[in-house]
Amino acid sequence: MSTRRVLAVLVVAVALVLGGCQAPGVTQTPSASEPAPGGADNGTGDPFPITDPANITVEGAHLRTDPGLVYERLEVLLGTDQPSPERIRAFNSSDEFADSAPGSGLGAGQPRFFDVIGFETGSVSGKRFIERVGNGYTLSAGSVVVYAQPNATRDEEEMLLAHELTHYIQFQNSRRAQLAEAVGSQTVDGRYVVRSLIEGAAVYTTDEYLRQFGENGTLNSPYYDEEQRLYPPGHIGRWANSRYQIGSQYVTQRLDDPSETPEIYSDPPTTSRRLFDPDAPPRPSLSVTNTLDRDVISTNRLGMAFVRYGLESHVDPDRARSVADGFGTDALRQFRSDRDTYANYAWVTRWESEAAADEFASAVGAYFDARGNRTADGWSLTDPDLTVQRRRATADTVVLLFGSASFVSGVDASGSGGEVTLTPTGG
Repeated sequence: MSTRRVLAVLVVAVALVLGGCQAPGVTQTPSASEPAPGGADNGTGDPFPITDPANITVEGAHLRTDPGLVYERLEVLLGTDQPSPERIRAFNSSDEFADSAPGSGLGAGQPRFFDVIGFETGSVSGKRFIERVGNGYTLSAGSVVVYAQPNATRDEEEMLLAHELTHYIQFQNSRRAQLAEAVGSQTVDGRYVVRSLIEGAAVYTTDEYLRQFGENGTLNSPYYDEEQRLYPPGHIGRWANSRYQIGSQYVTQRLDDPSETPEIYSDPPTTSRRLFDPDAPPRPSLSVTNTLDRDVISTNRLGMAFVRYGLESHVDPDRARSVADGFGTDALRQFRSDRDTYANYAWVTRWESEAAADEFASAVGAYFDARGNRTADGWSLTDPDLTVQRRRATADTVVLLFGSASFVSGVDASGSGGEVTLTPTGG
């Protein structure tokens, strides 16, 4: 499994966001005679004097920063002791970096329902912020790769290295596996939480590193705010990048020191709803029973973050955020299709109250009014070619049906409390 950054150090697993072009060839071995990077606590004395930094070979482009010193300082900050990587691969421009990285684009590997709900996946206009700073990724096998823009400052190089080497330490301590077991990574929402905590801990640790050793006030977290502003509402990049923003905010609020990060991995929130609001009430129950004459071919849980960023393309972002604040839980069912394009779906959402369900139902109406053509029973979409209908199964439960006209018109939804049953129309 890979991790990679969408911006200064935005790590996007299995999805290449942007890269650069620099012919490899130079192998750089850190020299003890080179000046120490960072500000040594801005001249007040290095709080973590490292007399024997790790020997990490830099292959490819030259870095002014000694990664071995960065690594040793990170280990002191985190209170861990793991063997350092033997080498780091460095690039100074983006094309060749891109060629080195796994993945095929932002949004690659996402469930097809991301397209059904209308997430945009195209490139954003203008020159990406990442071009002015750098990028990187770390693989579970231990490979660390960075792209440092040729004019990057020393602080920016240290930021790249600190973020990626934090991921290296996470892998060495099996933190991703620990989170996947505690949270569950079989759903969209579970994977969102795992990724948010991995990235959040890396951003938080990098910020603390730069506060200790940076020279000009550079921090890691503001880059993700800048990245978020580049994506238009409804773009999948906003959903993906939010993991860095929300994850780092959660970790920053919870911890006082990077050495406490094991608490994040051992006692994590289990839903994006709890990431956004740690004091949110427990996730309400939801059970979906299907009596339709169609096979369910997959199930999923999409989560609060999906609702918030999915609505944004055709609902004002402030309204989308307000709607998502009342989210409780959800269940997605994909049914065998009766045609060759998109499958049929039933997305069951339960809300904190009847009023919150009303607000979602109203926002959904506005969303599909803007996106498609209203029909007598719902909406007709052209991109992709789908029919959509809305059902109210209980006072606090809203069901959205997507697919062929014959599918959506043939489904009724009813229930009580957290029990919802999908039945044939009239059945």
